[in-house]
Amino acid sequence: MWLWTCYTPHPPIILPEIGRGRERDAGSTLSGMGQLRASVERNMPDILLLLSPHAPCSRGLALTLATEYGGDFSAFGVPWPRFSIAGAAEQGERLASFLFDELPGSVARRTSVALDHGSLVPLVSLLGWTRRETPALIVANPIGLTSSEALALGRRLAGYDHRATWGLVASGDLSHKVTPDAPNGYSPLGAAFDGKVTRALAGNDPQPLLEISDDEIE
Repeated sequence: MWLWTCYTPHPPIILPEIGRGRERDAGSTLSGMGQLRASVERNMPDILLLLSPHAPCSRGLALTLATEYGGDFSAFGVPWPRFSIAGAAEQGERLASFLFDELPGSVARRTSVALDHGSLVPLVSLLGWTRRETPALIVANPIGLTSSEALALGRRLAGYDHRATWGLVASGDLSHKVTPDAPNGYSPLGAAFDGKVTRALAGNDPQPLLEISDDEIE
């Protein structure tokens, strides 16, 4: 049974250990993440499915199953603390069998998997660095799906019925290309892309996402 789903950004700066005061510049994001965390704490699932565009990828939906996931922010100059969480490999195998009857995908099986900021930022923001009880984790990357396949994935997931309770975190970002000083450069298509994403989320409507052009995606 699905308890909840959410979409989160993943800028490391929103974590105090990384931002060191600069996180206050992202006040609205911090407020939203705080509200999400409070909701998650009231409705802690057994299993957490995390979709991250930074996870290992392949054609279709790429599931990465492990006994344990963990990582830190050494890439951002903060090697400690370290986050770790148990994996839900058995449940992931069942989910893969259910999904891949109708959708393209692959399963990678590991003993342990290192997580980067695309997974760590939402996990730490919603669960904290350490807690006695956490959900077991399944990580997947959906960027190998077409837009229509991604929509089909959502509908297929909605129909997944299992005795365990589940939560879904979709980790992602906007274009990063709307200002002249953007790290990845400016693009006039950035604002159009961001507008469609925010309209889809605000209206709980996938149609604006389906209207994103190949040029905007690129």
